[in-house]
Amino acid sequence: MWERNAVGHHVTNIVVTELQEDATHAISKGIGIMADGSCGSLTYYDTPVRGEHGWRITHRRIRGSRLFKPTG
Repeated sequence: MWERNAVGHHVTNIVVTELQEDATHAISKGIGIMADGSCGSLTYYDTPVRGEHGWRITHRRIRGSRLFKPTG
């Protein structure tokens, strides 16, 4: 069961654009490394909004790319 989970997940290149005083739009890239050595990347499109408990992502769209598997 756990062999399908990523052993590493890294988010980078975060760009935040203010929409309103308490709402933003954020785009970031993610890289995942799986237990079998395969890896893939994805892009997050988030809408963080400031509320009663601080900033929270209220909407997320994820666009993935193909998975790369090690050779040899």
